[in-house]
Amino acid sequence: GDRAMGNVTTSDLPADRTGIKKILDLSRKLNYHQYVKHVNGEDLNSGSLTAIPWTLLDSVSLHEALDASFNSIPEIPRDLPLHLPHLTYINLSYNCLTCLPDSIFLPLHLPHLTYINLSYNCLTCLPDSIFLPLHLPHLTYINLSYN
Repeated sequence: GDRAMGNVTTSDLPADRTGIKKILDLSRKLNYHQYVKHVNGEDLNSGSLTAIPWTLLDSVSLHEALDASFNSIPEIPRDLPLHLPHLTYINLSYNCLTCLPDSIFLPLHLPHLTYINLSYNCLTCLPDSIFLPLHLPHLTYINLSYN
């Protein structure tokens, strides 16, 4: 079932063909008018997250997918992989990310990661570890467009 925690909703979903069972959905649901304002950089903080909720960093989670798209998150906490080690899917598109912590791409931190979407952010630097494919042997999709 669904459990709501403010802006956070978790769902226990049946496994689909990608095998994702638990998704942590922090994404902001936008209508067309809100979408246009968001992509134009207007009113970014209206109802959007400005950080990954600290409550997620209090414990280890079994979530396999994280969707925090369409928010105003400027950084990924360095210890996020330690608290969400089972992630196979990350969507942080349409945020305000400027840099990525190297912990996302280090060996053994997110060993099952297959998909990461970081498009439509403000990335100006990438960690060297992103270019070492052996660190994420299952990664098949990475989107860094429109940064």
